[in-house]
Formats: sequence, C-alpha cells, structure tokens
Amino acid sequence: MFIKQFLSMFLFLILSIYPNFSFAGIGIAVVKDDNHSSILWRVGWAKGETYRAEAILFKELMTQGYKKIYTLTGGKQRGHYLDSGYWVVVEGNHKNYKGLHIKDFGLGASDKSYEEAEKRAVSNLMQYTGGWNPKFGYRVIQKGTFKTD
Repeated sequence: MFIKQFLSMFLFLILSIYPNFSFAGIGIAVVKDDNHSSILWRVGWAKGETYRAEAILFKELMTQGYKKIYTLTGGKQRGHYLDSGYWVVVEGNHKNYKGLHIKDFGLGASDKSYEEAEKRAVSNLMQYTGGWNPKFGYRVIQKGTFKTD
C-alpha cells in the first residue's frame, strides 16, 4: 500500500514539473477502508496524461485526510485517454474470501456513447477487482460528459 501511495505522489510531482503534455485524460481515484472495500470515489479530467487527472484527485483526497487512496488507470481501451466524451462510473458488490462485503467502482469513457462508456466501466471494474464477477451484477452510480480545456 505504501508503495502505491508513494508512486502516485511521485507521478503527481513529475507531472507538476512537466505540465505541457499534448494528451488529455480522465481518471478515477477510490478511497478504501481497512477491509479493502471502496467507500468513495472521485472522477476528474485534465490536460496531460491520464495520470495527471489521477494525481490531482489523489492529492485532493490526501489533503482531506484519506490514507488508502487508489487510482484506477483504465488506459486507452477503457477510454481514459480521451479529451472529451461521455463517462460512467459503475459499482459492483461481492464478498471476499473472508465473507466480508466488498464494494468496488469502475470508470469508463467513450467519445461515442454512454452505452460504450458503461461497457468500459465494467471492464475497468473487472480489471481492479479480484473477486467481482459480472454475474454478480453492477449498477451505474453516475454518468456525465467531460471536456478537457
């Protein structure tokens, strides 16, 4: 966990030094509890690599006092490198190997439709969740549009 937080902060510092990337990106940061269940999420977008948006979100949550913050980089196949479009956050629930309830989130983005963004969000959820399976179902938490300036 410490390594993840260190790397996220390192990325934030590096991206702060080199602010003029030609890319844009949308990202998500998730706060987890001691059982590794997600308790809240934030979505943001910024000019620069998708990591820039995630680093900004990470710093925001860290200054609010949260400790277990994770960024869920979805990459190009989940639409996280787009500079504008539709975004969707989904929530999935399952029980872990100890029988504890676990909640997780996924972010997808698309320049075509909410439907494609939702499919990509489910893919992002599967990417970062060890025990969640599509057969458990999911729900759309929020959706919107974005444009980096």
